[in-house]
Amino acid sequence: AINARRGAAEADLRRLSQNDAKLAAELGIPAGSAAGAANISTDFQARLAAQREQVELARKDLAMTESAKHMYEKFREKSRHKNACQFCRRGFAAGSNERAMFEESVEKLIVKIPQFLEESQRRLKEAQDELSRLDSQR
Repeated sequence: AINARRGAAEADLRRLSQNDAKLAAELGIPAGSAAGAANISTDFQARLAAQREQVELARKDLAMTESAKHMYEKFREKSRHKNACQFCRRGFAAGSNERAMFEESVEKLIVKIPQFLEESQRRLKEAQDELSRLDSQR
């Protein structure tokens, strides 16, 4: 009976040690180097808070990218209407290709936005997935 309890206790100890090693690896710290569960918990909470901040930054980037296309199109529309660049307020010289060059530059920016939008959405999803993974470990 004593040997059975000893064997069960040793198995529990091995399992706990493996769990400690797994958690330490996920936190990016060497196993057994923490000064106890409080340090691991504090490190985990800091990592969780940092990941929440990453999600929030990714959301802001996505929102800015989503509004960029609308903003550039409005600037282009107002620039056409006022015959002046709405970024720097300089008028387009009559008989020159300044307006065409301006429109081409704005169009190049607008064309890039879908790619930036896709990248912003991907980064947000990755950040949210990592946050969900960390949250599930609490």
